[in-house]
Amino acid sequence: PIDNTGLGLHLDATESDNFVMNEENKVSKWKLSNGVSERSAEQPVQNFMPVYNPVIMNGMPGVEFNNNFMKVLPEISSYTDLCIAVVYQAFSPGNCHPDWVHGSGIIDNYVENQTNSFGLSINRENEIVTRIGSESSQALTSMKKSHIVIMNRDVNQGKMSLYQDGINIG
Repeated sequence: PIDNTGLGLHLDATESDNFVMNEENKVSKWKLSNGVSERSAEQPVQNFMPVYNPVIMNGMPGVEFNNNFMKVLPEISSYTDLCIAVVYQAFSPGNCHPDWVHGSGIIDNYVENQTNSFGLSINRENEIVTRIGSESSQALTSMKKSHIVIMNRDVNQGKMSLYQDGINIG
């Protein structure tokens, strides 16, 4: 168990009670694990809903995002400090352009004003890509292997860091 008090957003695929899904396991809403915030990840359009799989990664549950996405509501401002940790396994390179395209990726908070945007994705060059405002970082990643990626932003220091499997990659 994780002490998730104080987190603004904590989504955990091992807590299946936090999913609202249909009979095909398509997820329309992913509720927070810590319950301290009104935020959730949502996708009302059937064709864009990710799929919950109880044994997708090393026998553990996960959510499959294949050209689909969920939106965090209410939106998060990138003017604040951020720390995003994602456990993922990419089975093939993503469809994102190397320079990023809004509306696609593992996490994408697209706001018209780029300074408020942030995201994390796998692009078609097989790179993990992060973006916060106009700052971005990318590094090669390996397919068909589980990874943990941590993206961190410290507003006061004006720094963004990217770690994959405990190694600073950007």
